[in-house]
Amino acid sequence: MAKSDSSPDSLSTTTPTLRSQYQPSTAFHGSKLDVWVIDNNFIPSEAKGIFRSDLSELVEINVGPNKVKAIAYKSMLVERSGFFEAACHAHWETGKSRTVTLEDQDPDVFAIFVTWVLTGNVKSSTKFIEVQSSESEEVKAIRLPLQWNQLAKCYVLGDFLQAPGFKNAVIDMLLYNMQLYHNDCELLAGWSSDQINYIYSNTTAGSQLRRIIVELVADRGGNPYVRHVDYLYELAELTMKKYHAGTARHTPFSKPRCTFHEHPDQPAGYTCTRNNQKTGKKWEVS
Repeated sequence: MAKSDSSPDSLSTTTPTLRSQYQPSTAFHGSKLDVWVIDNNFIPSEAKGIFRSDLSELVEINVGPNKVKAIAYKSMLVERSGFFEAACHAHWETGKSRTVTLEDQDPDVFAIFVTWVLTGNVKSSTKFIEVQSSESEEVKAIRLPLQWNQLAKCYVLGDFLQAPGFKNAVIDMLLYNMQLYHNDCELLAGWSSDQINYIYSNTTAGSQLRRIIVELVADRGGNPYVRHVDYLYELAELTMKKYHAGTARHTPFSKPRCTFHEHPDQPAGYTCTRNNQKTGKKWEVS
């Protein structure tokens, strides 16, 4: 059962229209994939050649307090996650047994990660909260914040799993969500007191998600109901820098895409090919 929204460790992603039962499947649902059980028939051909190891070794991951079982390829997990690279090492019991337990993680959020590992697309999971462009503003005003909350949880999971590529993909989707929410509903996602408290309670200094929130609030105005010390300090610091530098106001989603990415294996100043060099251009998220 999900925690209450009043807890800084929890954000609501519950909506009556979403599936809540976990049924192991290897089937595509339209353009989406349920990945609780994966076999070779559902590895995209282009993905098979990019991993260093073979695809013969499976890892069982028991997720959440109910230990929902996910099965994924060791080589794919190791390639994309520092956590799994360590956990799957033969030196550790988890590596020998090829069984990892993540009791404190959300099964839906983990399913999104595993699907991203498999397809490279955050939106491919059946667990992803989709928002259709054809939906009414009233429906979007409900579902976009739920999607944003889910993506924030994905980012926190990416931090835990040491998966910078996953975090970059989530950041792209978060900023796209913010822009869509702003353009269609004339509101801003990501700056409610619950959202800010969750982010600052579950990330560390230097987090790109913290940076997005601080830049958003510095541009649009503060939230008087947030009392997290790190948030208040970082917000005051950025506000003073902008004031003294005379920096123009820019929402985070108006900046080049790679601004909030992490590329730990690249030299300083590296800009990824997904960067959108034209500031203000509408984001396209694959």
